[in-house]
Amino acid sequence: MSKFLVWIIIFGNFFVVHFFLCFKIPNNKITNVLTYDNSKKQRINSKHNTFLYKNDTLNKLLNRKKNKHTLFYRKEENNTNKTDIEKDIININFYSSEEKKIACEMIKDQIYYLLHSSMDKTFIETFNINIESHIVPSEKRICVSYNMKSHTFKRSISNLSDLIEFSNKLKYVLDERIHKLYYEDKNNENAYLNKTLRKELEIGKKERDVTNLSKKNLQMSIESSLKLIEKCMQNMYKQNYEITLHDLKLAYNMLPCKYYGFFLSNLCSTISTLSYYVNDLQGTFNFALKSIKYEPKYNVAWKCLGDAYRSFRKFWQAKNFYDIAIYLGYKDEKGERFEDIVQELNNLTENALKNVDLLKEHMNNSTNIIIKKNIGIVLNKNPDSIGGCYVSYIIEGSKASKKNLHHGDQIVALNNHVTYGKPIDFCLKAFQKNDGTYDIIFFKGNIIELYGLKAYKYLMKNDLFYALFENEQIVSFKRNETILFDMKGFGTFSEYGMSKAEFV
Repeated sequence: MSKFLVWIIIFGNFFVVHFFLCFKIPNNKITNVLTYDNSKKQRINSKHNTFLYKNDTLNKLLNRKKNKHTLFYRKEENNTNKTDIEKDIININFYSSEEKKIACEMIKDQIYYLLHSSMDKTFIETFNINIESHIVPSEKRICVSYNMKSHTFKRSISNLSDLIEFSNKLKYVLDERIHKLYYEDKNNENAYLNKTLRKELEIGKKERDVTNLSKKNLQMSIESSLKLIEKCMQNMYKQNYEITLHDLKLAYNMLPCKYYGFFLSNLCSTISTLSYYVNDLQGTFNFALKSIKYEPKYNVAWKCLGDAYRSFRKFWQAKNFYDIAIYLGYKDEKGERFEDIVQELNNLTENALKNVDLLKEHMNNSTNIIIKKNIGIVLNKNPDSIGGCYVSYIIEGSKASKKNLHHGDQIVALNNHVTYGKPIDFCLKAFQKNDGTYDIIFFKGNIIELYGLKAYKYLMKNDLFYALFENEQIVSFKRNETILFDMKGFGTFSEYGMSKAEFV
């Protein structure tokens, strides 16, 4: 009897275990579900829920109950990205005649500043703005227009107030579009949210209000700067130069960022001119240099840089910069005898190139050294359109390394032969004509100071102009690109003095 009871107990336990195992649901078939209802958050899993649903059943249930804002996460959906909103294209076009081309470009540059405070992450993700200028011979005034889908608008621009009115109208349309895309649908869903989520949304709304207030203050600062600049330009010759200079420098520093173009170049060239009038020669040079950096195609900027060098009695460089200004269309409208000054400088440089002794006397930044044979330098030629040659390498421990020679020094004369602008073969032959020593004249400065217009044309054609600014990284805000160049023996400008070579 006892044996019979033992067998019954053994088979009974075996039967009960297998009976419950048949109804056990594996844990890996249940995924986490976050449910937001009107009272609390629940995490549904195998430990805390009595009723277990299969995935398909749960999906159908959750899709029907949208009012609970239930989020169902699957393993394969964890890495999915939010679908991108297709960007709206906004075309902003400026129209003017050929005579008002530069003025139109300056107005076009200001639209970047007026839209600057609106260009946050949401703006950039939503819109693609194209700003262009067009020459229309029949257009007597400067006009601006924008068009996007069903919105178009055009008006004439005679002053800054007109441009501000235009930008405000455009920003109103863009803000309405952003509100419709991002906030209108969310506001309609607020009725289904619980108190906790509504509170979070209210906090987010307050943060947006603070951001909008900051944008508004930034916009007011930008508009104040632009209005101050306009007022100073109008009263430039009607009030004390020092007052105007102070106000323009203040407005320049108040601008939140520096958009390269004619507007900023004109501002810096005006500051340079006023600095010249009040005898601030270093300020004249510094802002003239900024002016050509912001827009190398602006003729007034090169004229101001020529004035700066001439005030330091560096006539060779001044003549070259005046040539570039004339090439870009500069005309003397102030009665400064500009043409007479240029002619005198041309006569000076032409005579110097005929005689090595005159070259030593009249070429600024030149250095004359005499070295015996085996000097230990390697020459390289300038581009063929420029001519001449420069020192590309100095052998360590050589005679040249003990002299005042550096990479990039231009050779302008050798053994009583002028090599300025000559082909490389001529320079090499001049090296061979010696009596055991080398009498070399070097120019210490950048290539555009030495060769002027020829160097300018080459650098602009090959997009190498910014190589002249100490190999610095220059960000073009308009094109959103970064430009970084190697020196290639071109030399550099320096904002801390006339030329980097002078501090060697």
